[in-house]
Amino acid sequence: MATDNGASIKFAGGSAADFDKNAWGIDANQAGFSATQSMSITQSMTQVEAKNNQGEVVGVLVYDKRAEITIEGIANQLSDLEVNNLGDSISSLAGNDGSGLDADLDGNPIMITEIGVELSNEDWKRFSLKGNLYELVTETAS
Repeated sequence: MATDNGASIKFAGGSAADFDKNAWGIDANQAGFSATQSMSITQSMTQVEAKNNQGEVVGVLVYDKRAEITIEGIANQLSDLEVNNLGDSISSLAGNDGSGLDADLDGNPIMITEIGVELSNEDWKRFSLKGNLYELVTETAS
């Protein structure tokens, strides 16, 4: 079977060669999962608005950078994961998956706030971890 290495695949704005191959999928399994199937990173800040006597916004203060991380995947058992107790921390994300984090958050520990397990009679045992990073919290949970 011949291949054209994606030369004939067209995307809006160009061919497959125009896209970084590292932009596809998850580049490393995370937190001890046998297979990391999805990961999301949502960054946010607290916002306070100042309004004038007309109720119009005339100033905005943003502070308290944070990120929420959700990792889902397959593992044999909960104890295989890097963390298996609420309040424990993951020291960092593997590979380049965390490279989109704000510089003030990158490298801070991810404190686990939710652990989930999904069992099915026709599927693998699935686990999920949800945690938060905070700008000024740099020590791992103990």
